Order: sequence, then C-alpha cells, then structure tokens
Amino acid sequence: MQVRDLPDGRRALLTIVNARRPGVRMAWVYWDADRMSLANDWVQARATAEAEPREGDARAIAAGEMADCFTGDHTAFWPHRDVEVRVGGLWQRGAMRCLYRGREGRAVAAVTVSLFEPGWGAWVGYKRLYEWDPLGIRPAGADLVTQA
Repeated sequence: MQVRDLPDGRRALLTIVNARRPGVRMAWVYWDADRMSLANDWVQARATAEAEPREGDARAIAAGEMADCFTGDHTAFWPHRDVEVRVGGLWQRGAMRCLYRGREGRAVAAVTVSLFEPGWGAWVGYKRLYEWDPLGIRPAGADLVTQA
C-alpha cells in the first residue's frame, strides 16, 4: 500500500479494490477522519497497542483454540453490545457481536475493538476473539471499582 499526503491536509491511500474479481484493480482512497473509518479484518494483524501486552489485558485466542466454545450455545448481539476491552494496559472501546459458550463456563467473545494507530493518526477497528474474562472485557461504562 502507498500513502500520499495531499496539500489540502487529506491523506490518500493506494489500495486494491474488488480483489475477489478477476483483474485486480487499484484505486486511490482519500482519507478524511470525519467521514471514514478504517478496519483491519486480518485477524493475525497486530495493532501497535498489542505489541506490548500488559498484565490484565484480555487474551486473544488463536485459531483452533477453545474449539468447544464454537459447538455449544451462543448469544448474538444485534447490531452489537458496547464493551470495553483491556489492551496494552488500557481500556479500549469495542463492539461485541457474539458470545460463544463452551464447557465448564468457558466462553469466547467475538469483538471488534477500536485501537489508535499512531502511524495513521486514526482509530482502526480490529476483529478479535477473546477468552471471556470479566477482568479483561466489561460492559461499556461499567463501574471501575466493581469490574476491575
């Protein structure tokens, strides 16, 4: 991907569009933080905030881990439930889409968490699967004394 800063203050990104169709096309996308949001759907992509895990951070699970949770009961939240996820030692806003339940009270939360990327100067949404733990994931606006 190429990035170009324009004289009017906008940032332009050269990116692939319609990649699933034959004949990959590229286009410049103009970045304006007031009208556009960025999402990184590649689960393996690590955000800057995730580079240095801190004690108490929510634990992202790897593919195939906690597989029993995906064959049991689940609750989907439409369009989502606002949550806060502890990443990089800080509580970050997130949107929980589903809670998958496994054996012995284990659960996995499917969350899109918003993390600030200094290189972009913008918030980016990352899709994550986290092991459910009330110390690392909580309802948005929860009382810090009772939840942390």
